[in-house]
Amino acid sequence: MLGRLARSLVVCCSLAALAACSDGVLDADTLSPVNSAVGSQMSRTGPVSAWIGDTTMHVGDTIRIGVLAVNRRTRRDVTKELRFTYTSSDSSVAQVSSTGLVTARAAGEATVTVGSTLGSAAVDVKVIGPPTPVFDSVAFGDLPARPDSLVMPPVQPDTSVDAEALRTLPSFSIPFLPAASVNVSVPSISGRSIRVAANDAAALSAALSSAVAGDEIVLPNGSEYVGNFMLPKHTGAGVVVLRSETVSTLPGTRVTPTSAGSFARIVTNNVAPAIKAEEGSSGWRLIGLQVRVAAPATDNYGIVVIGPGTEPTMAQLVSNIVLDRVYITAGELSTSRCVALNGNSLAVVNSWLADCHAKGRDTQGIGGWTGVGPFLIENNHIEGAGQAIMFGGADPKIADVTPSDITIRRNHLFKPLSWGNGKWTVKATFELKHARRVLFEGNVLENHWMDAQVGYAVLMQAANQDGTAPWSKIWDVTFRDNTIRNSTSGLNILSRTNIEGRTSNDPMRRVLFQNNLFVDVGRDPISGWNSGSNFVQLLGDHEDVSLLQNTIVPPSGVSANAAVMFDGAPNKRLTISNNVIGTTSYGIFGTGSSEGNTTLSKYSPGAIVTGNAIAGRIASLYPTGNSYPATIGATDFVAPGAGDYTLRSSLPYAMSGGSRVGVNGLRLVDLEKAAVTR
Repeated sequence: MLGRLARSLVVCCSLAALAACSDGVLDADTLSPVNSAVGSQMSRTGPVSAWIGDTTMHVGDTIRIGVLAVNRRTRRDVTKELRFTYTSSDSSVAQVSSTGLVTARAAGEATVTVGSTLGSAAVDVKVIGPPTPVFDSVAFGDLPARPDSLVMPPVQPDTSVDAEALRTLPSFSIPFLPAASVNVSVPSISGRSIRVAANDAAALSAALSSAVAGDEIVLPNGSEYVGNFMLPKHTGAGVVVLRSETVSTLPGTRVTPTSAGSFARIVTNNVAPAIKAEEGSSGWRLIGLQVRVAAPATDNYGIVVIGPGTEPTMAQLVSNIVLDRVYITAGELSTSRCVALNGNSLAVVNSWLADCHAKGRDTQGIGGWTGVGPFLIENNHIEGAGQAIMFGGADPKIADVTPSDITIRRNHLFKPLSWGNGKWTVKATFELKHARRVLFEGNVLENHWMDAQVGYAVLMQAANQDGTAPWSKIWDVTFRDNTIRNSTSGLNILSRTNIEGRTSNDPMRRVLFQNNLFVDVGRDPISGWNSGSNFVQLLGDHEDVSLLQNTIVPPSGVSANAAVMFDGAPNKRLTISNNVIGTTSYGIFGTGSSEGNTTLSKYSPGAIVTGNAIAGRIASLYPTGNSYPATIGATDFVAPGAGDYTLRSSLPYAMSGGSRVGVNGLRLVDLEKAAVTR
């Protein structure tokens, strides 16, 4: 169990895929599909049944017990008519609340009993310790432990997403947050200060080779070093700093092309990286540098390569490397990516990555596909034509390795509109193909259009890319408090993609989208075309995807194709609740189906769709509990001109079930100010 707040399967009529019933009367075969759905985790001790999604929990996991009570004489579902009590045989191992929420406290075994006047049921729970720390020497063989490079928060599901959501929104799955982050505090210098002569590439190479932990290498302001430089293995367990003599911005402050103007420049004039980390190297901090591609190069395969991504063993992965306040650019030349990020405990912070583009192939601002993490990408401006940020896209060479514990926060992911009309190959803005425990929070994604793909700003698709990593997965993604601005379409969520007959072993699991604003989404910003644009597309057999309290606003006068478009195999346990959805032609719609309930029954049986304000749709086609205003426009929001897209409180659909409908606009205004540097 990976920290799921499991949906409680208690209302028969809301579970069309589990039972055919009317007025709460269960058919004779009702319990069979219910039992099949929850498998061996279900306890059937008389008329009361109880289950949890997984009987093995990590310390810190939280999961809700599901309960079904049936009057055997009348075959009636009486779950909602009874009061249940919950007790644990050992609260120090598994604590249970009065509402059936089980929290794993310590390693051991316990039995949780659900009692009622009609009968009782019991579920056995086994609790194991938290996941092994990322740099545990047992887990990673010869890789040296570097606990000083990590910040280890509690391993637990995210119960801070939105306090009111846990109280009053419908049941939904809470993904695991990242289990570790990267310590990016500026290290103290305990060794030498090695000053390199201006413009002397050989001297820089020699300084890099001779440095030991605790040293710093200082480059004169405005100097330029042309070549392909290696960050080698060094002695000692600490960090070597490579920096310009004067770094004009304070720690935690993002550089800009202007503020980086005086930095020392490291330049590649060929296809090889300007800076590359040697296999197995560890403990480097790059601060206040420009890194560039220059003529006679016309193409480049990666400007900064922190781990090539082809390492066959854990010991060969790089670790504990941070890029802080760097300006990286390809200018008008081509590059595969500005930064390759493969390894353990790696970060890019407070930086400006510009013009990461090429024609005819994928390119990224930051791309990573191997290593166990953690990865931190925070407070950056990132321009990537293929993707600004992508994890996955090539198979790890180490069995069962998945890029994990990824935090992406307060970044401006930006595509200049001048890149349109085929100048560079454009695919997505943020993409995941292989990742777990991802927090994508407080980012602004600006400008995205149709080119080599159909125009979704965000794409998630588990991909066994080269056919050698069937364990590739997308699990536990929290996507919250972001703004997606000026894009053809919004989210494309594909459980697992088929590449020449190859798929991943596991479906996508536990993905939460909450409090995100999609503004001017639904029309291509280059061509002006909108007839095929969708706000959200859900494809395949994903499990526990939740869309909560998002607001989607198309450009004025535009009707997008669909609010939510379905295709592929049916998904499980989908929640779409308390969202504001602007005008579309087809509302909630699926391939080969018809609008509303028919599509939901085919593609997402048992889905919870409630509390939404969906513009212009016909109520009789949809589940009850939603609102269908004729239009949703600027006058319905508090202050859209100032960026506040909170629904006006006077609207009858501004609240549902005691919870806000749509975004907390003021929060997003503040976060956008923090993410965007013009």
